[in-house]
Amino acid sequence: MHGVQKVGIASLIRRFADMHPPQARKPVALQPVILTTPTSKLTAAGLAESISCDARWPPFAGSSSKIPELQIDHLLRESETRMLFMLRASLLANGRSNIAPEAVPFIVNLLDRGAATIVLAGLDDLPDLMMKCQHLRDAFFLRMPVKALAMDGHWTAMIDTLAKQLPFEETEMAKGDMPALLHDASEGKPPELLLLSETASTVAYYEDRSSVLRKEHFKKAFGYAWPWKTHNPFTAGVTASTHHARKAQDAESAKRDATRVALRVANRPSARARLENLM
Repeated sequence: MHGVQKVGIASLIRRFADMHPPQARKPVALQPVILTTPTSKLTAAGLAESISCDARWPPFAGSSSKIPELQIDHLLRESETRMLFMLRASLLANGRSNIAPEAVPFIVNLLDRGAATIVLAGLDDLPDLMMKCQHLRDAFFLRMPVKALAMDGHWTAMIDTLAKQLPFEETEMAKGDMPALLHDASEGKPPELLLLSETASTVAYYEDRSSVLRKEHFKKAFGYAWPWKTHNPFTAGVTASTHHARKAQDAESAKRDATRVALRVANRPSARARLENLM
């Protein structure tokens, strides 16, 4: 899984893990889903240690004399783990342009043993890192890009659901051009939208003592959440023009892409053209 920063991959995976919680059991707890993050130690022993710590397993005994992959494989089977998510998998490169070679055998051995499905989740550079690694290039059979939500019916439905869940008598979130402004402010990223909504709720409660969540609360919240951004979408008279301009740019970009595809199809050499040339 890969996507741009703060698009919500980690939130999505944690939500999935919450739906399959651990269950107490002796001698080893049942853990259907395990989330882990690679540390700066990208050796087999370092990765095994990070997995065992995140899974809250006891420290390995005599780890220097045992193969880390075998230990992790054994514990995955004992806890009946079905999915192992490695979050922030781009850290496997440790600032380099390729995945650290010392980490590759550990991952390949876990994949070969097949105790659990392994998911690497990271930023948009993750597919390039995988393609550069010969041993991992074809080891993962599914690519799942996670993109920001478009300003469409799904977005407005999510805004409406969120507005109903907030503890206010009334909110302006789903009224007028607010869904578009919220999309502008959060760049279509659900975690950013949640941060903005929580901040706006705090402003309404503690600053204005208001039982209604209004646009001006989001205006203040935007400044609190992202003080370095000079353009505030909730400033009157700015957002509507910005949103329409961006929609026009998107439409123009889509039109140019369609034109390029049409040109490629039109210029593609056909069998008939080659026969005519031979004649």
